[in-house]
Amino acid sequence: FEGFKGRHCGNMADFQYGCKKRCTKYERPEITNGVGEGDYDKYATVMLPNKLCNRLSSQVTGRGATTAAQAEAIKRALFYVLSRGVPGAVTEFGAFQGGTSETLASILAATGEQERGLHLYDTFTGLPNCTRSRDIGMCEEGAMTAPRSLVEAKIKPFRNVHIHQGTFRSLTAAEVPEQIAFAFLDGDLYDSIYTSLMHVLPRL
Repeated sequence: FEGFKGRHCGNMADFQYGCKKRCTKYERPEITNGVGEGDYDKYATVMLPNKLCNRLSSQVTGRGATTAAQAEAIKRALFYVLSRGVPGAVTEFGAFQGGTSETLASILAATGEQERGLHLYDTFTGLPNCTRSRDIGMCEEGAMTAPRSLVEAKIKPFRNVHIHQGTFRSLTAAEVPEQIAFAFLDGDLYDSIYTSLMHVLPRL
């Protein structure tokens, strides 16, 4: 995805979840029809949001920002850890809409490993402000906001799943398992990934 005026989509997640404010050059006749060559302001502010983004938003709500290939990699990684008896809990830093949370919980249930515990961390108020020099993907305060209830509904069938709401920096030692077998870090921003990594590494 080619960035527009240096401030738009860096990846598919940007395109899907921020395209009403961040647009990209995406050549398809049903979108570009009626837009003059080089008229990118109209292209970005009118055509793309109206003809593509609304449709995308309706399709992806509740599915999360993980591609099928990424989801498969996460599944295989967790199965690898479980099959080798690595002790500890399973954690996800950055639950968003709960798509990956549900996958992790279902694997623990299917393998009889729910006693390990699944710990989910998110603010549910979206991303904090970002630093463009370090954060090259989704980068806007409030982006990736999702209601906690959406995640709660997805994990309801499973037991021993714990939601921790707040910023990663505000987490206390008691909120992070003493021993971690598997950690999925999906905080999007540099500081979020760094902070969650510092929580996880000593316990991994």
